[in-house]
Amino acid sequence: MITYLFVAFAVILLVNVVSSTVVKIQVNKRLSEDEQFSWWSKSTSGIIKKHGELYPGSSLSDVSQYSGWAAIVFFVLIVLGNVLGI
Repeated sequence: MITYLFVAFAVILLVNVVSSTVVKIQVNKRLSEDEQFSWWSKSTSGIIKKHGELYPGSSLSDVSQYSGWAAIVFFVLIVLGNVLGI
C-alpha cells in the first residue's frame, strides 16, 4: 500500500512542479520587468492570484494550488502508513 501512495505522491508532486512553473512563466511573461516574480519566491498564493487575474478562464492556477495540497495529504498518508505499519 505504501508503494502505491509513494507513486501517487510522486505523480502529484510532478504535476504540482510542472503546473507551478508554467503558472509562474505565464505570469512573468505578462508583467513588466519591475513587477515580475523571482524564481525563488515562496509566495505562491500571490502568483496564483495574479494568474487568476491575468487568465480568468484558465484552471491551471487551480491545478497548481490543489495539487500542492494533495501532495501534502499524500505525504502525511505515507508517514502515517509507515508509523502505523500499514
